[in-house]
Amino acid sequence: MTADVFGLGEAPDWVVIAMFVVLTGTTGMFTGVAAATGEEIGWCGFLVPEVAKVLPFTGVALVSGFIWAAWHYLITAVVYRDAGLPSWYWLLTFTFVAVAISFAQAWLRLKTDSVWPPIFLSSLWITSA
Repeated sequence: MTADVFGLGEAPDWVVIAMFVVLTGTTGMFTGVAAATGEEIGWCGFLVPEVAKVLPFTGVALVSGFIWAAWHYLITAVVYRDAGLPSWYWLLTFTFVAVAISFAQAWLRLKTDSVWPPIFLSSLWITSA
């Protein structure tokens, strides 16, 4: 299927994988960064530093992760419903992944005092989806 998307037809798997990695890692990152920037300005640019004023790091990551997950339930409901996954399954797994990645996002934001590292991390998620 990926070979058809790239117009590679009967190309060997290693060619398809190499093309996917190269294209996703270059042009795909442009769209990923564009999509992630606005969101991460709100989450990591504003929410994380504000919550960090009143909670320790673990609390910051958990609060931002659960809020981020809840915000995305509507978007992901459509994607996962169309994939035929049971609601309980995608809610559980998506929430787990969202909260887990929020630890890296919050750490990057607080350690670097910049929103750009979380933007790039978030864009990887968007690009791979």
